[in-house]
Amino acid sequence: MTMDEVAACAEAGDPDLLRFVAPDVLDRVERLGDLFARGR
Repeated sequence: MTMDEVAACAEAGDPDLLRFVAPDVLDRVERLGDLFARGR
């Protein structure tokens, strides 16, 4: 998840906004890249 997604979740008070299901993952990686690799 991105920091923007975390901020939107906190603002909305809805932790479900940070729940991603398996079919979403490949689309997210294609659009956002490997977010875990960025932190290294």
